[in-house]
Amino acid sequence: MFTRIEIHNFKSFDELSVNLDRFNVLVGANASGKSNFVQIFRFL
Repeated sequence: MFTRIEIHNFKSFDELSVNLDRFNVLVGANASGKSNFVQIFRFL
């Protein structure tokens, strides 16, 4: 299980650090990067 993820220079994210729990919800306005965040896990 992943507990933390750090992103640098990926699509709309310059730098991002997120602590993850067992259950996480992504909420945000249109074009805020929700889909880009999910795409990060395709590279792992």
